[in-house]
Amino acid sequence: MNRYPDESKSAATEQCVWIRPPSSLTEVCMIVDSTAGIFVAPALSDRFADTAQFALLSLNDTESLRREWVASAASHTGPGIRARTEIERVLGRLPVGCRLALCTQTVRSLDWLGSVCGHPCRMILPADSLSDVGWKVEEATRTVQAALCEAVSRRWRDCL
Repeated sequence: MNRYPDESKSAATEQCVWIRPPSSLTEVCMIVDSTAGIFVAPALSDRFADTAQFALLSLNDTESLRREWVASAASHTGPGIRARTEIERVLGRLPVGCRLALCTQTVRSLDWLGSVCGHPCRMILPADSLSDVGWKVEEATRTVQAALCEAVSRRWRDCL
């Protein structure tokens, strides 16, 4: 469920594009940047097309998003309400317990995203780890499947 109902439900912003938008059932959100997204995002979107617990977000300029978020947090000095940054609005659509699966070849480009709204994160492709596209897609798929299994187990363990 959207925690900020007053905000637009648009699928894209200037720097962020929802390839598979989140829902109230989303347990895992894959976030890709330009170093991994071109091959991994379409494959994962197809693979998890019928999975309501999966969302997929592509970031166009992660450094610009990071700078905006850091500057906003640093400039907020009082008890008043500050305007949320683009990345805060986008990640704010995810359920509170949703896990972020960060898919990149440059770890530092996405490692800050867990701090934006407090979502737990898992890095998928450490820098320079996989050169073959097929292996990248396979590793990303395995990671998402494992994260989905963990989420379902965590949510339903008390019912078993």
